[in-house]
Amino acid sequence: MITRIPRSSFSANINNTAQTNEHQTLSELFYKELKDKFSGKELATPLLKSFSENCRQNGRHIFSNKDFVIKFSTSVLQTDKKEITIINKNENTTLTQTIAPIFEEYLMEILPQRSDALDKQKLNLKSDRKEKEFPRIKLNGQCYFPGRPQNRIVCRHIAAQYINDIYQNVDHKPHQDDYSSAEKFLTHFNKKCKNQTLALISSRPEGRCVAACGDFGLVMKAYFDKMESNGISVMAAILLVDNHALTVRLRIKNTTEGCTHYVVSVYDPNVTNDKIRIMSESKEDIKHYSLMDFMNVDYSLLKWSNDHVINQSVAIIPALPKEQLLMLKGSVDEITPPLSPATMNLLMTIGQNHQLTQLMTQLQKMPELHRTEMLTAYNSINLPGLYLAINYGNADIVETIFNSLSDPRYEGLLSKKNLINIVEAKDKNGCSGLFLAISRKDKNVVTSILNALPKLAATHHLDNEQVYKFLSAKNRTSSHVLYHVMANGDADMLKVVLDALPLLIRTCHLTKEQVLDLLKAKDFYGYPGLYLAMQNGHSDIVRVILEALPCLAQEINISASDIVDLLTAKNLARDTGLFIAMQRGHMNVIKTIFNALPTLFNTFKFDKKNMKTLLLANNSNEYPGLFSAIQHKQQNVVETVYLALSDHARLFGFTAEDIMDFWQHKAPQKYSAFELAFELGHRVIAELILNTLNKMAESYGFTDNPRYIAEKNKMETLLKKASPHTAR
Repeated sequence: MITRIPRSSFSANINNTAQTNEHQTLSELFYKELKDKFSGKELATPLLKSFSENCRQNGRHIFSNKDFVIKFSTSVLQTDKKEITIINKNENTTLTQTIAPIFEEYLMEILPQRSDALDKQKLNLKSDRKEKEFPRIKLNGQCYFPGRPQNRIVCRHIAAQYINDIYQNVDHKPHQDDYSSAEKFLTHFNKKCKNQTLALISSRPEGRCVAACGDFGLVMKAYFDKMESNGISVMAAILLVDNHALTVRLRIKNTTEGCTHYVVSVYDPNVTNDKIRIMSESKEDIKHYSLMDFMNVDYSLLKWSNDHVINQSVAIIPALPKEQLLMLKGSVDEITPPLSPATMNLLMTIGQNHQLTQLMTQLQKMPELHRTEMLTAYNSINLPGLYLAINYGNADIVETIFNSLSDPRYEGLLSKKNLINIVEAKDKNGCSGLFLAISRKDKNVVTSILNALPKLAATHHLDNEQVYKFLSAKNRTSSHVLYHVMANGDADMLKVVLDALPLLIRTCHLTKEQVLDLLKAKDFYGYPGLYLAMQNGHSDIVRVILEALPCLAQEINISASDIVDLLTAKNLARDTGLFIAMQRGHMNVIKTIFNALPTLFNTFKFDKKNMKTLLLANNSNEYPGLFSAIQHKQQNVVETVYLALSDHARLFGFTAEDIMDFWQHKAPQKYSAFELAFELGHRVIAELILNTLNKMAESYGFTDNPRYIAEKNKMETLLKKASPHTAR
């Protein structure tokens, strides 16, 4: 029978027995007691005695209780040495000391190990492992989503399907035959489980928590208390452990004899037979169980289970209707997990902000090496906790981390290299958290990051190059994230980023070259994002950039030539995006640019040379987009180009000679626009060009200009003749 000292009385006992030196922390006193015990000194050890009577083993080298955590690890600086870390939860202090390996071995022997020999009969518990009825079957990753052979069905999807079966079946029991083979499972599987899993993890229901795997039974007991007081007889929850997912089912059964049974069943798609079920007539007995008691692994999976399941923290996410979830509020608030990378990773993943906020304060008192380890919080497949928080849309978690790190109390606690590694939160392919958030169109997460960045940079004295690299957020192919935003036409997300730029320029001192590079957003092959936006007809992208330019110009000196370079959007082959837009007839893109000409003139001192460059945007062979539009019978484009010249020529100071130069501009093939239209037999376009010229001559008063008269007569003479081609 396991007995425990009440945690409240234990805390009082520590405070009463350990105040021997006002200049020493309790962690230091505790370490002194451990050394005295190892040295064989016959001295009183009240802290060690109380800890030994009340501690729980949370991992192979982690012991904890309400007040202390003791962790053993290999020294980073001296690989032949060990380190002991003592964390005082009450004082928020951390002590790390280098020790000899023999000292660690001795302490591991005297600290109480987790007992697998728990007397189930005395606790009136029954363990049910149906090994003979259902053979071991590993479903995790063994089959694919129907019709999508590239997407495996993995543990979290199977766990969600198991939860569905719990609630859909009359007896609240999944039919184990459905899980006895991959073939049978596929005929039973609901394809919606992928979205259901994401929704469950991201929904932030009440009653969720992260706890030490050794405290799994304590959490189950707390749930049973709430279930019983609110008349809930069955509850399912998804369990997240490192990079693995399981399902737990809690059931309160009232027998015909008037007895109440509390049943906990755990199903694991990876390492158990069917399920492991433990039943008790007392809720109090349930709390003595660890997650280890529900694992049934063979030798080949033993190390994996020890490293990544039973020796880590576990996130427990109840799955109940919304009105019932509210009944779980406060059920597990007092259960605190051990401070470890696994805990931090799960807290960020499931969005437990109040627990994370408490731990962020404790981290300030830890050595930088351990602090960095906690904040990066990698899981076993090298996914950082912050990356997972972003993946599941936990904007408040992201805000808490960035704001906590921006706190002046964190100044000097992290090297710039470690800080950038934490906030970039790159996955194993080099994709950063900011890239993920922007590509997932998560405005809340992106806004949280960008709003916190100025203060973060100020606190840790980041220079403009470091901020610029963070904002560049490239993927593994070195493509800028804004390239994908522009190529896909996500104008709303682009606006979120551009709206944040003026403050970042002002506070982080970004240079003009850095800002323009962000706006160009080139991919690995040198294609600007705006080139793809114009090619795909995304006029909203062009509009958002044009609207942002005046605000950006208040912070940096953007010239007219910079704007022309940006808007023509040349690739490495010198083809321009505006040329492609004209060729393909993307009228909205063309009109958006030409309608902005007055603003560009007033704000950036655009001149007629700049305007002409846009009107005659060309490809690498200096072939204008206007001519390509004529060639492809894009009459609306031709009309829009000439109309833009007609509307804005006076504003930009075009003379009669300038207008005639434009009309008589020849492509490398020595054709003017009119001659090309006539040569190709596009008579309607040719007449449009002539009529527009006549109207401009009248409007601008150069009907007596010799060049105009000669050009007009030439056009009219050609139109009176039959066109060389019959195509219209």
